[in-house]
Amino acid sequence: MEHASAQLSQPLPALVLRGTTSNPSVQNERLSVHYMHLWDGFIEEVRAAISGVQLTGMISRTNVTEGEVYYVGNELGLTARFIQNVAVATTKAFQHGTTNSQLNSLRFGDYHSAQVHRPSFPDIVIIKDTSNGSSATQSCELRAVGELETFWTLPLQEMPISAPRDVIFPLERPMGQLASFMTMHRLKYGFLSTYEATVFVRRTDALRFELSPPILWNAANPSVRECFLALGLLLTDDQFQFPVGDSELPTLSPMRAIRGPPASPRPSFYRFHARNGEAENFGEQGHEAPQAQQTVQSFRLGMLETELEVTDDTLFLGTSSKATSVVQLHDVISGIPGKKCVFSAVFEGRSVVVKCWPPSQEAQYENEVSAYLHLNSDEPCFPQLLQYGRIICGGSTQREGFALILTKMPGTTFNDTTWHQLGEQGRHEMKVKLLHAIEILRERNLVHGDATKNNVLYDPETKSVVLVDFEDMVDNTDYQFGVEGPEIISILRKPNECFRHSP
Repeated sequence: MEHASAQLSQPLPALVLRGTTSNPSVQNERLSVHYMHLWDGFIEEVRAAISGVQLTGMISRTNVTEGEVYYVGNELGLTARFIQNVAVATTKAFQHGTTNSQLNSLRFGDYHSAQVHRPSFPDIVIIKDTSNGSSATQSCELRAVGELETFWTLPLQEMPISAPRDVIFPLERPMGQLASFMTMHRLKYGFLSTYEATVFVRRTDALRFELSPPILWNAANPSVRECFLALGLLLTDDQFQFPVGDSELPTLSPMRAIRGPPASPRPSFYRFHARNGEAENFGEQGHEAPQAQQTVQSFRLGMLETELEVTDDTLFLGTSSKATSVVQLHDVISGIPGKKCVFSAVFEGRSVVVKCWPPSQEAQYENEVSAYLHLNSDEPCFPQLLQYGRIICGGSTQREGFALILTKMPGTTFNDTTWHQLGEQGRHEMKVKLLHAIEILRERNLVHGDATKNNVLYDPETKSVVLVDFEDMVDNTDYQFGVEGPEIISILRKPNECFRHSP
């Protein structure tokens, strides 16, 4: 046992990392960096808050002398350690470490513990429990929501809100997810954590989200747990909700972004600025996918003179109820069949890549097709769009939804291992080729919204570099990023090794 004040002031136990997933969790929303601001005075507010709380109660120890013994390699494992080392430790202080009756009723918990049911939900929440020990779940009230990411895919500790916009640009997706949950429940407070770093968020206006500096896992005065205690004090106030009407809340429906300054004429990032002054609005009003341009090949079933061998892996694509193309799926490259998935396949006798989305992710499909049509480039640094459409008839592999067919490009996914193997000279050569690809994007006023190592193909023999995965392409109008912008920073960032603790 130890005093609550002593436990809260300690750094978090160092994690034991053993192998990692390479893909970050997928977020469907974005929050523009234009709406992220510094929570000025956060550190001083925390220090003042905890100095006014009596934390003399005795609670069981969380940090043990043996250190962490659980191996972490994915977001699920990291979440488990956050719950144990942050949520449980802080809740014990809320409940037994102080005589503050308002703090006594606060708990960390799962989203559904508050009897709230939505199709999507935050990773963790803070609730106020007024049931006095009964099982009356209706007495649990949401006070704050939190999102967790892996620190090896989101280096949050390197992204203070005061950094240049091209550095903090990767925050748009996780912050979009958090902001959507805060909006959904009209909450004023939230937090984003990778365990190694935690950012606390306060909403002060419809389009103003204030972020604290990243609080590191080993920070002191204040520590991570002390920051959560201070957040708890804010949540005991009746002002925990964001006081606006529904009409004043920004829309954060799936795959629609809060883009740019309020004066921006673009309601969503589906609209790209086309050349010659003609705007492309594909997907913005839920229209059918546009017919392929002449550069996109067409495969008319009615013109076939040979019989087709149809299997459970055959997809018929088209518009409405008319099938115009057929493709034979082979192996899964990534994803889960029936959901968002990428396959190797054969189309018109050639090896291709097919990317599929379920009906619920039509917006992502529309955005990627729109990006390819707008890009309209035959450069070898991008795949070529061959065909796209609704899945009119599918087998057991992919029954329904949408698909696009792309040329199969050389190389394998760029990763941390390849980063080390390239060496300084190899990374310089790769950077030159990446800059060429990004220059083409900038000429079309585009920013790759998910430019990570995982979305780059690299061939060590030919040293070719290919950018892939365009469903999160962003208009550059409001950012004016140069060629050496967020893509270069994210892709060529040195692997995060400083927090890879070992026992």
